[in-house]
Amino acid sequence: MAVSIIFSFNSLDAGINLVDGGVPDVCVLAFDTQLNYDKMCKLNFAVRRGAFYVATHPDLVCPAKDESIPDVGSFIAMFEKSTGRVPDVIVGKPYTGMGDAVLAKFGVKPDEITMVGDRLSTDIKFANNNGFNSILVLSGETTREILAESEDKPHLVLESAREI
Repeated sequence: MAVSIIFSFNSLDAGINLVDGGVPDVCVLAFDTQLNYDKMCKLNFAVRRGAFYVATHPDLVCPAKDESIPDVGSFIAMFEKSTGRVPDVIVGKPYTGMGDAVLAKFGVKPDEITMVGDRLSTDIKFANNNGFNSILVLSGETTREILAESEDKPHLVLESAREI
């Protein structure tokens, strides 16, 4: 969901309560195929009034059947223009929060994890930021030409995940 999940925390012990009106304490920007202007205005209102602002990931586009469609990163840019703010935290790739959670949950070392993905800017950068091994598959967004130009390098490059 791209703009719609707006949460208010009453206390750490009480959990999360959805709110329909007023200004929530926390807003979450996530992928939303049902995005509409009302949802965008609600998030914009809350962010402008100081709600803690979380985004799930910075991908600009989402692969779709015929053509890529706007993803959360595109909406982050839009809300930055309309609110003057960027998210207080982005919890998804390529940031380390999710990697830290995986390491803690499974009690493993970074070099015991291998990230497989098709995007240099999120998947491979996530692996690099967390000290994980990485495999880039060329069956998605990244081409060999894009790889040659990128600062983010994987440990291994395969044509597709089937080669693993």
